[in-house]
Amino acid sequence: MSVINRMLRDLDRREQRQTTTTAPAAAIAPHPTRWLRVLLIGAIVILAILGLRAVLHEGQESLVRDSATTESSVVAAIESMVEPAVETSAKTSAEPLAMVDEQPNQVMVPQPIPIPLPQQPSVPATAAAEMTQPEPPSTPDLAIASEPTPQQEPAPAASMKVERVELTAEQLASVNLRRAREALLRGDRDVAQELFEQALILEPLNVTIRSELAAYWYGRGLSSRALLLLEQGLEARPDEPAWQLMYAKILERVGYVEQAYSALTNIRVGTPEATELLELRAMAAQRLGLHGEAANDYRELARIAPQGRWWLAAAVAYEDAKEPVAALAAYEQARQQLDLTAEARNYINDRIAVLAPLVKEMN
Repeated sequence: MSVINRMLRDLDRREQRQTTTTAPAAAIAPHPTRWLRVLLIGAIVILAILGLRAVLHEGQESLVRDSATTESSVVAAIESMVEPAVETSAKTSAEPLAMVDEQPNQVMVPQPIPIPLPQQPSVPATAAAEMTQPEPPSTPDLAIASEPTPQQEPAPAASMKVERVELTAEQLASVNLRRAREALLRGDRDVAQELFEQALILEPLNVTIRSELAAYWYGRGLSSRALLLLEQGLEARPDEPAWQLMYAKILERVGYVEQAYSALTNIRVGTPEATELLELRAMAAQRLGLHGEAANDYRELARIAPQGRWWLAAAVAYEDAKEPVAALAAYEQARQQLDLTAEARNYINDRIAVLAPLVKEMN
């Protein structure tokens, strides 16, 4: 506009000089420069209008492009066009003018042609295909496509929920037993002892716990504590084979053979410990001079596990009990077994040769 003003002032100065020099001619007919000035002003006005329309047209096209991205961006563009945009239009001349003029006195340009709000804008085929697919109503997206999508806040870390579980007495005793074994492997005997005792308090009739605690005391040289612990268990369960076997073994090793024999009065045949219990009782009876009882136990062992050594032991015990008939029968059964050594077979043949005439005379 400053260039136009300079041009107009220059034309005024020229006209004034020409009027002073040729005043009579100017009175007769208008000077050609007056028409030139009118044409120049008209051209300037036309160029201004064309420039304004080009800016408005460019703004309309950018608005259509922005509104054609997604259905959500159309809604956001419409809302942004309806709101006042006087302040944003003053920042840059490249942006489109606001559609709603809340302050008409501040606008110094001719009134632009109103642009209708795009209800169903024409968009490319690909964009139209995307807009036909409805988006979930629960997550509306009103952000303009040109604006960056805000990052979602990270989900909070999963919280750990600690629940208190009540263990039964049996379960807690099992845990203490396991920990006691681990303590023994580490060499922490005091810790192991305490854990064994805690487990026994929870399960006083648990065979494994009482047996392992008794073995712990016997291993430390405290035989009396081990025997007392086993006696308390046998008072509740007199025929418990595991406690009977450990109790009798400890008594036999410390020299209490008679107590060991008495502890094995009731033996349950058919248990895994029955064979060892019968052998231990038979040996104790033989040491106590009870050869008949020892022989009967050896015969029972031979019945449970047919082996030559049991028949041979029974024959010797019957012969010590002055029962030649039973001894001869046991020797003959032992000779039929194939698991004996040659020396044992020679001994058996010698004893049969001695007992056979004696038994024949008795008959």
